Amino acid sequence: FIWATIGNVFLGVFLLSSTASALNQLQEKTFDSIMNRTKNRPLPTKQLGSRSVITLFGIFTFFGFWILYYVHPFAGLLGLLNIILYNFVYTKLKPVTSLAIFPGALVGAVPPVIGWAAAGASIFEPKILFLAFFMFLWQVPHFLLLAVKYTKDYKKAGFVIAFQSSTDKQVRWILFLWVVSTS
Repeated sequence: FIWATIGNVFLGVFLLSSTASALNQLQEKTFDSIMNRTKNRPLPTKQLGSRSVITLFGIFTFFGFWILYYVHPFAGLLGLLNIILYNFVYTKLKPVTSLAIFPGALVGAVPPVIGWAAAGASIFEPKILFLAFFMFLWQVPHFLLLAVKYTKDYKKAGFVIAFQSSTDKQVRWILFLWVVSTS
């Protein structure tokens, strides 16, 4: 029974992550076509059309939510919340503010909470709050490393980059201190 539950949670989170990615690529297809890093994705290269992506979004959302909801209703609701956070908060804020990294980091903290809720445990227990907070903290260097590596691409597409006015050396020091302080 436990392996079936773990498998269902994995599949549900995978499907909802896939649906968030599909919707994100639809939302950012113009940006993606400008950036070297993303110009070969299925929408900019016209390997997939918008209708296909919308169809996949609907199917994956339905089944991902249903699977998680079947395991535990709150897990399903957390999965939908994460799609909303990713696609309607983080993605919308990226071209507007560098502070978008924080709702983006929150998205990375939710999956372990989904698993915790699926197990029937309270999401307010200190253990899961600590793990989620740790995952949140570790998402920030992820975003900053991408910003360092793809600064030109992001600027070309019009995204607002965290520490945009800082030098690479300053950003690397911030990253180093962030990682050391959370280790």
